[in-house]
Amino acid sequence: MKTKKIFLIMSLLTVSIILSACETGTRTANLSLPEPEPVEVYAPLGELQSLNDWEFTLNSVEAVSELPLSEGSPLSFQPREGNLFVVANMTVQYTGDFPQRFIPEVITAMTVNPTIRYGNRRPFSVVNLGRQNPQDISNYRLSSEEEPLTGLLVFEISQSAYDDKDAELIMSFAQHGNAVLYDLRELLR
Repeated sequence: MKTKKIFLIMSLLTVSIILSACETGTRTANLSLPEPEPVEVYAPLGELQSLNDWEFTLNSVEAVSELPLSEGSPLSFQPREGNLFVVANMTVQYTGDFPQRFIPEVITAMTVNPTIRYGNRRPFSVVNLGRQNPQDISNYRLSSEEEPLTGLLVFEISQSAYDDKDAELIMSFAQHGNAVLYDLRELLR
């Protein structure tokens, strides 16, 4: 009989310890709040920006229907029918250890990838004018010992993208998961 009492007391004591442990725990509500949308911050025109080993300034930007081959040349580059050029006048400085092109022939995670985003559609990329236009900054390999280079970076976009004022039109310079963004709707007014 004595063992039954001890067993009963031990059982009650064990149950009360278990129940009291459950009560002292912190209660949390399982509320799921929506993730906030990331806010894009746009760089202002004329302000120095840094992107890893590069420093650059967007001096001006304009949309044009043709681009002279060189200063004073009667010859010009023409975009494809239904398109126009967005011409960015930029000053670029490389600060890294090994000479690099600001816009190399092949874009990788290690290089700067300039694009123009139009809404959620496929982005527009840089047009390489080749060595025919000495102002095209994508032609030059830069080292940290050189002075900053000022020249043009040219994109070809559709006229409909330019005319669609309801969709975003964002110039982006991205590298290693970082990006510098410019709101072209604001800058091309």
